[in-house]
Amino acid sequence: ARDLRAVGGGCGARVSGGALEGADLALDGDVGLVVERGEATLVGGHLHGALSGATVHGGTATLRHLAVDGPSREAGLAVAGGAAHLEGVVIRSPGPAGIAIAGGRVEGAAVVVAGVSEEQGIPGACVQVRRGSLALSASTLLRCGGAAVEASGGEVRLSSVDASGGAAGGIVLLDGATAVLDGNLVTGHGPALALGGGLAGDRADEPLVGGPGVLGGLRERRPPGARGGGARADPVRRVSLTRGVRLDKKTRP
Repeated sequence: ARDLRAVGGGCGARVSGGALEGADLALDGDVGLVVERGEATLVGGHLHGALSGATVHGGTATLRHLAVDGPSREAGLAVAGGAAHLEGVVIRSPGPAGIAIAGGRVEGAAVVVAGVSEEQGIPGACVQVRRGSLALSASTLLRCGGAAVEASGGEVRLSSVDASGGAAGGIVLLDGATAVLDGNLVTGHGPALALGGGLAGDRADEPLVGGPGVLGGLRERRPPGARGGGARADPVRRVSLTRGVRLDKKTRP
């Protein structure tokens, strides 16, 4: 399909098997694109949905060089299973979350998430991980409200990501979440890295996040007058920061 505008009640397009390939599509509905099984590959165009711009329950969604426009009540992109591959995707004013992962896998390069809003007075996060895994590279997270990345369980890999966290901090890892960080820059008023809530390795003789190079290349840049900062963790636990990590409180990088 090419140069098609589809506005549906339930969704703009649903993939329950087979394969959908589209270029410069505009999909709108309660959910712009739903992938349950099979494959969907979209290049160009834009997605919008009252609940989410795109939802992946299974199968594979590949989105390249397109925009996901909010606001949506749940997220710009919601993934509960399967896999989503993003390249050059811009998620604008998505609602309470730019990318929400409750299972499955999301991999992205050159992704921009900007302008996350509050939900019932609670600041949203540019990326939320409840289960599953996230891998982002060469991406930007802006105006995140709460946290730039908030993971409660699951796995997070960030490489060359510029993140502007809100009140909750830049990268927040809770409840067994693990992270591999390489060459990222975190700015904002909250802590660059916040750990807590029963993370992996919380025995007294283990690092909270362990292993050589597990957390590498994290820099923090803070505005003048900002309070707090650095790495924050439950005081009864230890945190292993290795491979040349910088937590820089200077106002200039």
